[in-house]
Amino acid sequence: MRMPSVSTVFAYEILFQTAARDLFAGVYEEVRRGVVRRASLLIDALTEADDADESFHKVEFLRALVEGSAHSSNS
Repeated sequence: MRMPSVSTVFAYEILFQTAARDLFAGVYEEVRRGVVRRASLLIDALTEADDADESFHKVEFLRALVEGSAHSSNS
């Protein structure tokens, strides 16, 4: 499937008065799952690293992303 350009996506939002994530719900969900999966892998890598103290804020941010995504996918 060929995806429209970003300009076209914004035009669709304007024309249909609907967010792109709703217009392209399947693609959005696929990308969301990929981001969450990669964030989870990065959390694992950062918590196993020797400099875990320096990574604390990064891990906090990633965990919030993963947990927030879990909440938004349930709604």
